[in-house]
Amino acid sequence: MTDHPKHALPVGHAIGGYAIVRVIGQGGFGIVYEAYNSDTEQRVAIKEYYPSSIASRQDGTIVLNSERERDVFDKVLARYRSTALLQLKFDHPNILKIYDYIRAKNTGYMVTEFIDGEPMRAVLNRHGGRVPSYDIFRKMFEPMISALAYIHSRGYLHRDIAPDNIMWTKDGRPVLIDFGALKEDVGQDSRISSLVVVKEDYSPPEQQVPDKKRPMGFYTDIFALAGTMYAALAGHPPARAMARALNTGCRSLFTDGRSLPRQGARRDLRRDRSRFVSRYYQAPERSGGIHEAAGMGRKGVAGRISGKTCAGNERAEPL
Repeated sequence: MTDHPKHALPVGHAIGGYAIVRVIGQGGFGIVYEAYNSDTEQRVAIKEYYPSSIASRQDGTIVLNSERERDVFDKVLARYRSTALLQLKFDHPNILKIYDYIRAKNTGYMVTEFIDGEPMRAVLNRHGGRVPSYDIFRKMFEPMISALAYIHSRGYLHRDIAPDNIMWTKDGRPVLIDFGALKEDVGQDSRISSLVVVKEDYSPPEQQVPDKKRPMGFYTDIFALAGTMYAALAGHPPARAMARALNTGCRSLFTDGRSLPRQGARRDLRRDRSRFVSRYYQAPERSGGIHEAAGMGRKGVAGRISGKTCAGNERAEPL
């Protein structure tokens, strides 16, 4: 259990009928609480927007350390709100469900389902850092591919797929959390960009080095998902995209047979790595196929899934 920080809301503090139980996580621009409604007997998680580098708390209200930070505070809070309201409309068993958004105390509170489980990384660590079997691999990632297809079919991107952002519930359900749009906005402002840690192990070049000639698209998420799948199999992240981009040509990630799990996983993945995603990724209707939905040709999709650094051109609205 996480110790209750002094700057967090106190245990018992009420937000929209939910009483704070404990802090379950915190980062550079937010605190996550477990909360409970005694009338409905509903257990939830509440995410509070709290950029600690530019704001503090006084009598329960978030206040800026300097009015010079007002524009960036308001901009990111607006993105926080729009993300919550959009995600509230999503209805997929493997995407974190948003129940409500509450504006109070000069900040915003996102009320979500409570995930009774742990990050996928913790699950893998109990098995030496990787999935113990191909069957468990499928149980982890088939739902994630379905969730990603659901997001893309609505014209949006996740932009932060990584082992830390997939929760594994006690009943064996993977849940995708923490959409990356807020981090992208924060990262573009030098005053608070230090709060954002770019996941270089899983982010493609167009995300690490933004360029109008190389915009992010559906393929950006596919790249990150492929890297996460690799990490689950190999027990370590793939080689970083920017390092591989400097090499001549595209190089497959699945080259070290010693690092892959037993029971024919190497053979199965070589045969199925493209077909696996193609089967469970249902492309947006407007696109006409997984390859168009991913913003690249047939070879490009196979490259993204196998870890090759190839770019596409399909645009999507970042969530």
